[in-house]
Amino acid sequence: MHIFTSTCLAVAFSLTIINTENIDMGIHKLGTNIHYFFAPFAAVLFYKVNLKAIIPNAIKLGVIIASTYAAYEYHVLDLPRADGVTNAVIFGGLMVTMTFVAISNFPKETIAEKILSMLSFVFGVYAVVLSGTRGAWLLILLLPFLLLVVWSKQQLITKKTLLIILVAIGALIFSLSLSDKIAKRVDVAFNQFSASVTKDSTSSVGTRLTMWRHGFEVFKQKPYLGYGLQNTTNVVAERIKNESNEFQGLKLKQVENHFKRFDHLHNEYVNTAVAKGILGLATLLALLLLPLIMFWKRVTATDSSKAYFATIGIITIVSYLIIGLTNIISTQPLLNMFFLVILAVSFIGSSVNKSV
Repeated sequence: MHIFTSTCLAVAFSLTIINTENIDMGIHKLGTNIHYFFAPFAAVLFYKVNLKAIIPNAIKLGVIIASTYAAYEYHVLDLPRADGVTNAVIFGGLMVTMTFVAISNFPKETIAEKILSMLSFVFGVYAVVLSGTRGAWLLILLLPFLLLVVWSKQQLITKKTLLIILVAIGALIFSLSLSDKIAKRVDVAFNQFSASVTKDSTSSVGTRLTMWRHGFEVFKQKPYLGYGLQNTTNVVAERIKNESNEFQGLKLKQVENHFKRFDHLHNEYVNTAVAKGILGLATLLALLLLPLIMFWKRVTATDSSKAYFATIGIITIVSYLIIGLTNIISTQPLLNMFFLVILAVSFIGSSVNKSV
């Protein structure tokens, strides 16, 4: 597993450097992916640690502390969106992932553990709401169903438990729908989506849809190795300026600059395809999907500790897969580091014989 991971990363790193007009820039861009290279070594560090005694409560307390700081930012500092120590989008995605990791072992926990889990869940959901990140809000609705599937596979769901969980999900959706903050941002998103689904736009949602459409088109022109990470938004902005028919009333240079001001295309898969071509995209998907398959096979282990770590691995990877649909995940240091730690502890914690 470690040899395979290192080989995939070596391929990705080589594509980043080779397919870059400026070699120095290509080497600099390795800093956005280099975290993954250390995943096997991090796993070795966790090898002899009693992970089950540390990780569950550490994550729960981490969610509570981060959520408390988010509330401080929003209510005391009067920030429009809580962002932790990063930006609101990254903070929202990271918090929603940690929140569901925190409750992933809920059916097997003691009463005291369940109380702490529910406390961290309430705090975490509140922090995600304060972040104003619509993609993270969507995950609040999707990840409960992933947990239901996992718990069902582990034979932890009875009809009574299922009814209670579904009622809880319904109550959560209803309470979220009462928030003016959520209602307004969701309404804006739907309106912008409707206006931009078939034509280019510079609205928040429209910008993303426009970059994805034109990103796919430039990918088809150079599908194997791509244009290099530092060129993604430049080539897409250039195509939008030259090919789009929707910006006749605006100065073309103004339109080009609007799209060039971003350093990625707000979609991990489109961004990777444009930057590194099919080989880079295949490497990215392998790094995400192969561990997911491995954890899925381990999630029904009779050892509850091994099943727990397989579960948190699944939640993290699926969450990242969904976050990647509307944001970038491989070039964000905080997301990379969290993914690295969870991947390492999940691999070791769910391993049958802990052979490294």
